[in-house]
Amino acid sequence: MSFGAETAAPQPKKISMFQSAMSEVAIMRYRAALKLKAEQAKYWPAVASALRVLAREPQVNEAAVRRFAPAASALFASLDEDQKRTAMSLVQRAGLQQYASLF
Repeated sequence: MSFGAETAAPQPKKISMFQSAMSEVAIMRYRAALKLKAEQAKYWPAVASALRVLAREPQVNEAAVRRFAPAASALFASLDEDQKRTAMSLVQRAGLQQYASLF
């Protein structure tokens, strides 16, 4: 028998119910902070879905944010100047300011 010849595949990171709930609360707060207009709301489901995926990433880095950026770009393009400032503030508070140019 050979022990150690086979290595177990890394298990995907499991998130707790608390982490999941917190990310949902954060997503609701982000939407509320942006004060989306009716015509902008159609972009939100893709952004919320991307945020959920990003929250489950083991490490948030440029590659992870690049996968998220297309969903956010459509919404960002529709925002007025006040909303863009709010969005950039949210990006900064999330610690993602170094990736802001991707949006």
